[in-house]
Amino acid sequence: LATTSSGGHGGGKKDELSSAIHNAHSIIDKALAGQAVGSNVNSEIAALKRENQEIKKEVAELRKLLQDLTVKCCSQSSTTAAPAPTPASKQQSQEKDDDFDLFGSEEEEDDDEKKKVVEERLKA
Repeated sequence: LATTSSGGHGGGKKDELSSAIHNAHSIIDKALAGQAVGSNVNSEIAALKRENQEIKKEVAELRKLLQDLTVKCCSQSSTTAAPAPTPASKQQSQEKDDDFDLFGSEEEEDDDEKKKVVEERLKA
């Protein structure tokens, strides 16, 4: 009797439960069949794999270029080891040039010395 009194109301819950179980089964079936993962995701994965391969190829090319440049640089530095001190000598000459008089006082001293030499020659 208790089942018949709640039978009308219990039947609705039973239908809801049956429907939920049916939906769960369909979701599980789709997931197992691979339909849950869309083709969009698969194409994105394939694109990422291609991009990864391209990046690896470019990195390998860059490594080779770097090795070539390193070898070239080392070979040039060994052949041009002697001229390396040249910039130092230029710096020394520039330091000597930096010691010039902007106001011409040294030139005046040179002129005075020239006048003295000329006067001494004229006296003799």
